[in-house]
Amino acid sequence: MQLHHLGALPYAGSALVVSCLATAACLPPAWRATFLSPMVAIRQESEDFWTAGRRSIQVIAHVIKPGHNTQAASPNVFAGLIEATRRADSTTQVLAGVLQELRTQFACDWAMIFERAGTSEACFACLAANPEDLACKTIPTDGYLLGRLRFQTLLTFGEDEFDTVLRWAAEQKNPRIAEVEYLKRLGTRAALPLWAKNEITGLLLFGSPVERKEYSAAEKDLMKTCGQQLALMIENARLTDRVVEQEKVRIDVALAAEVQKRFLPQNSMKSAHSSAAACFQPARVVSGDCYDFLDLGDDRIGFVLADVAGKGVAAALVTAAVQSAIRIIASAQTVRPTEMVRKLNAFLYRNTGSSTYATFFFGSIRGKQLRYVNAGHNPPWLFRPTGSDGHTARSYARIGELNVGGTFVGMFPEPEYEEGVIELEPGDVVFAFTDGVPEALNTEQEEFGEERLHELACRFGPLPVDEMVSRVTEEVRQWIGNAPQHDDLTLVVIKTV
Repeated sequence: MQLHHLGALPYAGSALVVSCLATAACLPPAWRATFLSPMVAIRQESEDFWTAGRRSIQVIAHVIKPGHNTQAASPNVFAGLIEATRRADSTTQVLAGVLQELRTQFACDWAMIFERAGTSEACFACLAANPEDLACKTIPTDGYLLGRLRFQTLLTFGEDEFDTVLRWAAEQKNPRIAEVEYLKRLGTRAALPLWAKNEITGLLLFGSPVERKEYSAAEKDLMKTCGQQLALMIENARLTDRVVEQEKVRIDVALAAEVQKRFLPQNSMKSAHSSAAACFQPARVVSGDCYDFLDLGDDRIGFVLADVAGKGVAAALVTAAVQSAIRIIASAQTVRPTEMVRKLNAFLYRNTGSSTYATFFFGSIRGKQLRYVNAGHNPPWLFRPTGSDGHTARSYARIGELNVGGTFVGMFPEPEYEEGVIELEPGDVVFAFTDGVPEALNTEQEEFGEERLHELACRFGPLPVDEMVSRVTEEVRQWIGNAPQHDDLTLVVIKTV
């Protein structure tokens, strides 16, 4: 028999046939592998093709049942959540009602809500649980559950999944083992994060589903949607509680401001030899400034101006204590200015912290004589009429400052204070103010300044004290305009007759 040369064609044909047979043999196993869950692959457990097919058919059949259809169940769930919210009187009742509704809709043993602890950023604390006999602990933010939930919208757990994790944690001596044991003891079967403002602010956990092995795909999708709505509900409840608390604080502060105003003299003061008026305008609702007019007996009148360090409620509380102490000390009616300041200093030093102090000015007028002590306060100005144009109007000039005294009150235990004495003449004006007046800022962040204040005092000096205070105050307010007032404004004017 003679062989002839066949060429390359038979070899190429046979190689093609073998390749086709190999590809056909590999396709069924590869297709089957796509039906395996990741956890099954990790555990190296097998699942035959028909089991996977039956499982897929069961999931599809479970989804299309009327009682578990996502589109049909969603309105019922959300209607139940809204109704639970309406029936509640507080955030705690809202969450309890929501959990009861979720437990009913998903037919599970229990449900729990965890919220980031307000006093600690290191853990989530149980906010509500259903039923109540669950052991409520905390879940660390750097633990096993949060580590997985940061990258997944929903986690579901098999019955023996935590056993696998516990074995691994025991082998690695991982500190997260306590958290995993807690989740296993609860019987956690599903967990999802509650996101708000790009951070996880809460957790929603579910127990085992009743009369079935696992949650359906439709239920899992519905859980995700409920988690989003629940996160909004918790955030809104938190904001509502904050608004309510702020409203309570606002009411309390407004009441405190009313009480503080009642402490101040309601009318100007007049005597046989002098008259006095004042203006008080706090930068906030309550103030750290105070003034007072006192009847010291023996034909003497006193006037007080104080400015407590700080602003807001804390300064206002100290101010109220200062004004009460002043009136108690002045009730003796024989008190001298230096004695008044020493007693007030001792009171503040004993009852406040080292950072609390006040500037203080106290003056006592008897006849035409002014005795005073300036304890670190802006020196009041003394103006005197310098001439007349033949009518009632006169020009005024500043002839001095009332700066004799000592340091602040409340800062040192026993400071020394000196007493200043001035003989007044008819028409003299004592112009006292707190630092908020010359330091008032306009919209351009420019200070009103002592020069402008001095010019106003000279210009309005001939007016009665009530009108003088009103005109000066109006000029300062016009200067401030629409700018926020950054400090309290207090002005006291005394004029001799």
